[in-house]
Amino acid sequence: MPEQNKPIGPCQMTSSSKLSRYDEDRNLRITQFKIISQAYRLLSNPDHRCRYDEIQAQEKAKLAYFKQQRISSMEIKQEQNRIMILIQKKQKLLNMSLKLVSYFNPKEKNQKTSF
Repeated sequence: MPEQNKPIGPCQMTSSSKLSRYDEDRNLRITQFKIISQAYRLLSNPDHRCRYDEIQAQEKAKLAYFKQQRISSMEIKQEQNRIMILIQKKQKLLNMSLKLVSYFNPKEKNQKTSF
């Protein structure tokens, strides 16, 4: 008997009904099939595929650039410490200048000087 004229048995009927769950034509509203269909349409067209590859390459280049520019938390702490030391030095210089002013000009002793 040729394959086309062969009767369908119960096992084949159940497997065919299971497969019909995944039939794209019957399940267009399911989001997974929409996503797969859209990806297939995009990647099967050579022009769209070329543009897709260009965009992916640009995104990878951007990501690589930002990974290189990433600053570690240790570097941030070091920079904060450096700034604090500079502020402390400036405060010491200001205090010293106030002492000198008060030494040479006792009348201006009560004046406050800011940064």
